[in-house]
Formats: sequence, structure tokens, C-alpha cells
Amino acid sequence: MEKYVQIGSLFEELVSKGAEVKTRGDGYEIIDCSGIDVLGLGAKFRGLKKLSRHKTKKKMVRFSVRSGSGEERSIEVTTDHVCMVYDKDHFLQNLAAKDISVGDMVSMYIHDEKKEIIGYVVEKKNLGPTDLWVYDLEVDDDSHVYYANDILVHNSQFVSIRAVTDMMVEKKGLPNELIDWPDDAKLELWNELSGFVKNDLNGFVHDLAKNWCHTEHPEVINYELEYIGDKGIYERKKRYAVRKILVEGPEIANEIKFSGLELKRSNVSPRIKEFLSDIYHGTIERNWTEQDFKKYLSEAYEKFLKLDITDVAFWKGYNTGRESMGFLSMAKGSTAIASACTYYNQIVQKLKIGKKYDQIRVGNKIRFSYIDPQNRYGIKYIAWPDGQYPDEFREIFRLDQAKMFEKVVLDPLKGFMRATGFKDSDPRKLALGDIDDI
Repeated sequence: MEKYVQIGSLFEELVSKGAEVKTRGDGYEIIDCSGIDVLGLGAKFRGLKKLSRHKTKKKMVRFSVRSGSGEERSIEVTTDHVCMVYDKDHFLQNLAAKDISVGDMVSMYIHDEKKEIIGYVVEKKNLGPTDLWVYDLEVDDDSHVYYANDILVHNSQFVSIRAVTDMMVEKKGLPNELIDWPDDAKLELWNELSGFVKNDLNGFVHDLAKNWCHTEHPEVINYELEYIGDKGIYERKKRYAVRKILVEGPEIANEIKFSGLELKRSNVSPRIKEFLSDIYHGTIERNWTEQDFKKYLSEAYEKFLKLDITDVAFWKGYNTGRESMGFLSMAKGSTAIASACTYYNQIVQKLKIGKKYDQIRVGNKIRFSYIDPQNRYGIKYIAWPDGQYPDEFREIFRLDQAKMFEKVVLDPLKGFMRATGFKDSDPRKLALGDIDDI
């Protein structure tokens, strides 16, 4: 029997008939389905594998779509839900709902005529965040798409390590935290996921390459399991910290992988890297709260105030020289690095200590720091050759501690605070508590 049914009503109907609802750790409620088909691409019905729902604070958007013959449909989805849109070459492409625009072409299904036609987005309305259930489903088809209110959308695919770990926790009585599992259980998890990647994921990718790229050698695209992690801080693409539990081999591991963060960069001093490393390790390994973070940052600032200028300065490359217009006067457009290097050379000469310290030349690797502009020369930064900070400078310049703490500690932590949800914290201005803590 073919019929229209709202996805929420179908979920409740299956529950009333005794369907088992599995709850994932991230709040998803999932029902394994059988005997139900859903209309998919090519006007063919596909088996329904899973039906899910979860509460979310995500924003919703409503699309109205109209065909050339006047047929009109609408659909409400979260802004990150993937819809199917035709590109200029008339190929269907995945596109998040937030990126769809009025005028985009989509696929519609007309029941009376039993065929798929082109429809155009004629209205897009932002509905704001929702506090209701949102629903999704997974179909048994390589295209992973289905018609929702006669508009083609992409389904969810429940390829989640959490689904596997929850199953093992339940069946084997394992601890909830992966880090606390015995080694044999961790290795079993590796074998389970490695088999999925080798057989299921690569099989799907190879079929995709053959069908869409028409290649006779789809095996040139091949995935392998590199590591399994349990906790991480993901600031943006290619910028994250994650605790690795297992690595290729397979071997048991308990280490944090850092990628794209300042504490991995060569221009950051070792003492500053220690502060940043402590913060990531504390948050991931010791479950720091926002208050723990604030407390550590305040303590770090007190330690920072006692550090020498050579402990906190950047390493920089002096790659582009600029013409000096006179003593401590630079040509328009000069960078801070070029200016700081010129200041160093000129002051060393003025103090007649050029025999003790090297001149800085274009191409040199140098140290760079902000200094208190209330000095006899009125400059706000200075450079010097690594390992050659003049003793004479210590009598003239004082480190601009507040500025350097902002540059080398607080600025690198902006992505961290966005990712963790911790409020912006500045120990230069705030006490350990604020009005929000009361």
C-alpha cells in the first residue's frame, strides 16, 4: 500500500507497535526498520533501514519549490541538512540547506504522473532555532537519497563509532569511557572498525568511482583506518587536538595528536607552548570546566609576568627589507618585522656596540617582541638575532607584558574558547569569578 505519512507520525506508530528504540550517547533515538519502503531516486522504492529523531537547538529553514507546471511543495529542515541540487551541468550535488538559494533547481516527484521533474526554489524562509524533535531516516540504497514531501533530500547515514562503542559497552559490560577499556576490548573495536573501512566504506567509494567517474581503476581511491580517538577539541578544519586511543598496527596508545595549533608551530617559544599544552591536556584528559580553565589562565599569567623577554618572544623570518628614512624612521608600508629589525641595527650602532652583536640582514631568522613604548626611543617593538639580546637593551626597554600575553597566549586560544564554549577570559582584566558565576 502506498501512502503519504509524516515522519514523526511514522516514528510514533512504530513505537506503539512495539518497535525497540535505541538511544545513542549523543541523544539520538533510533529504530531499526524492515518491511517499509521509501520513494527514492529514479522513482523507485527503497527499503527503510533506520528511522531517527533527536532534540536540537539548530536553526530551521523552510523551502518552497515550484515546477514549471505550477506544482508546489515545501519542506522544513535544519540548516545543515543536505539537500540535492542540480548544478549547471545537470548533475545532482549535495548542498547544505543554508547554502541553497532561490532559483536553485531540485528534483520533484509528481505522484499523479508517476515521474520526476525539475522544480525551482521560489522561497527560502529562515525559521530560527527549534526546541522540537527533528527526524531523519536512512534508506538501503547507494544513492542515500529519498523524497520528502516530493522533494529529493539526502538521508542520514549512521556510521558512528559511538554506535559501535555503545553496543560493546552494553553487551560486554565495559566502562563507558573508551580510555578505561581493557586492551583486548580496544583491539576488538579496532578490528571491527577496520573491517568496516576496508570492506564497506571502500566498497561504496569504489562503486561510486565506477558509476560516476567511469573509471576502470576505482581502487586508486582507498581509505585506511589511521587511529581511533575518544575526545577532541575541533576548532576548525585542520586545526584540532584529539586523544588517540589506538593507532595503526594496531597498537594501544594514549596520546594527544595536535594539528594546526600554535603549540606545534616553530615560531612559538617553548615556555609558551607549555602553557598552551597544559590547557589542551587539562581539558581533554582531566575534563576541565570553564572555572578550571580560568583558574589555570590566571596562574599562567602570574608566571608569565616573571618570564624574560627571550622566553616569550616570537621566532620570525626577516624576509623583506624596507628603506629607512632616517634614524628609527621607516618608509611607508614597512612591516613590523622590517621596522623592528631596522630599529635593532640602528640602535646597536648608536650605542656603539656593533662589535659585540651581529647586524640583522634580510634572510636571517630573528626574535621579535613587543616592548613598552614608554622608552627613550618611543618604539613599540624590537627584534634581535637569536641568542644575542643585548644586555644594554635591558636598561632601555621593558617587555610589554600585557601585549605579549595577548599575542602569544590569548590570541591562540580564541579558537579553543569557541570550540569548548568557554567564555572569553582575560586574566589581565578579570578576577577569577564574574557576575555570571554567581
